[in-house]
Amino acid sequence: MCKRDRPLEENVKGAETLAYLVEADPELQVTASITDHLINVLANYLNYKDVKKVSSCDQKEVDWGSEMKRAAFLAFASISANDEDIRDKVIKKEGMVEQILTSMNSTNQGEVAASLRCLQSLTRSVQQIRTVLNDKAVWKPLIQMLHSNNREVMVLAMTCLCNLALEFSPSKDALLQNNALEFLSQYSNSLDSTVRLNAVWAIMSLTYCASEPLRVKIITSLGTDTLLKIIEDPIMLIRQKALCIVRNILTSLHDCEERDILLQRVTADRCTSDRTVVDRMVKLLGGEVIEAVFRTIRDPTLPVFVLEQALCVLSNMADGPSCKEHIIGKTEELQSVIKYLEKETYCDHQPVTSLQLPVLQFITNIIDISEDAASQRLMILKNMGVQHVLEELSYKKDIQKSVNEILKLFMQPYLS
Repeated sequence: MCKRDRPLEENVKGAETLAYLVEADPELQVTASITDHLINVLANYLNYKDVKKVSSCDQKEVDWGSEMKRAAFLAFASISANDEDIRDKVIKKEGMVEQILTSMNSTNQGEVAASLRCLQSLTRSVQQIRTVLNDKAVWKPLIQMLHSNNREVMVLAMTCLCNLALEFSPSKDALLQNNALEFLSQYSNSLDSTVRLNAVWAIMSLTYCASEPLRVKIITSLGTDTLLKIIEDPIMLIRQKALCIVRNILTSLHDCEERDILLQRVTADRCTSDRTVVDRMVKLLGGEVIEAVFRTIRDPTLPVFVLEQALCVLSNMADGPSCKEHIIGKTEELQSVIKYLEKETYCDHQPVTSLQLPVLQFITNIIDISEDAASQRLMILKNMGVQHVLEELSYKKDIQKSVNEILKLFMQPYLS
């Protein structure tokens, strides 16, 4: 159906059908990409001239050049959604990025949306973000599209920005300099949950291993009221991403070099062993935001993926020197955290390891022996029965190493 000798309507329908069939199946995407020179065939769609002809189906005039581009971009988006090699082949087709940029300015909103879907798949490639997509400054039209009256186009532009806003992307600074954060902060208050989700997701990308000045800017731009709303949003995925924003903001700067090998080059000049940034960020976030995190932890009926982020927030918070002293004095809050170590299974029989690991890191941070008063904090946890809980968990292979490392600290002579 996609071959040149077939009617244009069949070409369009064939590419659309292919895009639908392989969209969610990585194996089919690979198979399709190497069958009958598909990538070359679809690339030829982009060269079709803008000719308006009457459709044989509904007898309406159709701009077949635009329709061929739309169908090709949909197919490219699907086949390159998961595989780096396929993305590389697609983006290396002559004039591909230029044609995407041209189609982003089309009067046919369907063609615009399809070009954005294709760009969304291509921006999943770290290599392409750093090279071709940066060289072509694809971020510029995306910023403009945040103002689009077409909801689909605006949302798709934000999904592309989610990838371009990551720390390893050279486009990140340009986005910040062109008010992307301010626009995204406004959309994080949208009544449209899809718009709100994508805005929060993009801001989450900006917070990943961010410098302290950028963290301050993000907190200020969002504001306390918005942070509280999205942390307790009725849409659980938005709630998870909002908690991840707070988690990233409360990450000690020394963690940056360890979190992703790809970040070492861009963060080595600013990452230090400074944990006091956590204390400063907690103060800036304010008590209401931190209390919202604790409320999340106190509600075990929430999905595991939400609770995991909340526990990670608290674990990061416990890395701050002043925060340790504050947390250790909140007995009820400590108990609400420790209880996640005691569960064997979770609702719907989900594994609890994803909840136990951040709790173990929380304990490790609280009793860090390099910090003042570590022995007193450790004794408080011991008196709460934490050592006994850990001993009960020491047989679990998936967390055994972490548990045993913590137990060694509980068995220090000065605690006997």
